[in-house]
Amino acid sequence: ALVKLGLGSRQTTRSVDMPGWYLVYVPPFKTRVDADRAAADFTKRGVKDLLVLTDGPLRLGISLGSFKDPELAKAHVAALDKLGVKNARVADKPTSVSATRYQLRELDAGTAQQLAAIRKEFPAQSVRPCGNG
Repeated sequence: ALVKLGLGSRQTTRSVDMPGWYLVYVPPFKTRVDADRAAADFTKRGVKDLLVLTDGPLRLGISLGSFKDPELAKAHVAALDKLGVKNARVADKPTSVSATRYQLRELDAGTAQQLAAIRKEFPAQSVRPCGNG
């Protein structure tokens, strides 16, 4: 969507590391079939927002949510336990999250209006003025 603004060299991007999140997960299963079976069982028990992981050290584990606050992650594990998910854990360390930041310079009024329209399509994203320098 930003490319359509045609900013060229007035737009730069950079990757940044964001504060991490604590992953609530079930450890990896031996096979994909086992992981899918467990995920289906969790769904029947009322667990929402789960994902069978397909790569990384927790490949074939099940992600059950991510939380900025470790106490909220622990509370989620307790809630999962009440639903019958007995082997959910909280990651010892927060996972690193990579994000992309865009810097847009020298916007005229028309482009600023277009940016405001784009912003409505991505409500979870924030827009703020850059500092000088």
